[in-house]
Amino acid sequence: MHYDTHQIMDYLSCYLPEKKENTKRAIKCHLINTQNILEVLIDVESFFSELIGENTIPWEIVPENYLIDLINENKKEIRLPFFSAESYFPEFRTENIAVNPTRKLAFRQGNIDFTLIGARGRFDINGPPLTPDLSVPVNAGIYIGSTRAFTGVIQQINEGDILFITQYQRFLRAGGYFQMTLKQEQEDTVITGRGIIPEVPATTAETAVFDSRRVPVQVDFLQYRRVFPLSELMALQPGDTLPLPAADNHLITLEISGQRFAQGELVRIGEQYAVEIHHIFHKGE
Repeated sequence: MHYDTHQIMDYLSCYLPEKKENTKRAIKCHLINTQNILEVLIDVESFFSELIGENTIPWEIVPENYLIDLINENKKEIRLPFFSAESYFPEFRTENIAVNPTRKLAFRQGNIDFTLIGARGRFDINGPPLTPDLSVPVNAGIYIGSTRAFTGVIQQINEGDILFITQYQRFLRAGGYFQMTLKQEQEDTVITGRGIIPEVPATTAETAVFDSRRVPVQVDFLQYRRVFPLSELMALQPGDTLPLPAADNHLITLEISGQRFAQGELVRIGEQYAVEIHHIFHKGE
């Protein structure tokens, strides 16, 4: 399955611990194979001990261009079976694929310490890659539906406008990767399906001229958030009931790829549900 950076980082954050800040020197590079790219910070001391053997080099003061030259001269494959059965090779690029540079996940392979800050590509993830810490609290969103729209439409939305919910289906989403569809049966909320959501690449004709106003996006309508223990979410299966509190207000938050951009009130127009926009979020809010 192909995943974008948001999705794979959200997924892995349930299984890899957050990197704690330390003062040890690290160097940023891309680990690349034919399937995917990992943007990582590699602990210099442990990496070069593995690369050239035990040494007494004062890595904290060695210029970065020297470190890069040394890695390129002694380039070796790096096996990270956690992410891929195929070996990786380090490359140094100016491209940044991390969407949130402050989000750092720690992992260790052999004696080398890595910090993952971004990832992109194909990952064969059909189940938990590691034994997770089931006590981890997971912030999940309860949504009431979604709408497909073009970026040009979203950019022109103003307070007072109405946006219809074209796919009225309740679902729970934890991060950007795990989703359960829900159905209301009298007073119970019943799970009807669950799974990992792959990225669906947009397809356009090869001869089409790019139009930034015609990029398709999915708007998700968030009702509220609730924290679950990871163990509870992982144990739930289709047919199980999910105890959910009633929403304490009628405000709905509109999101694209997990990022909020507007908020409004749920209304019903004829047979369709919609949201009347009360507030547009701006950068920094």
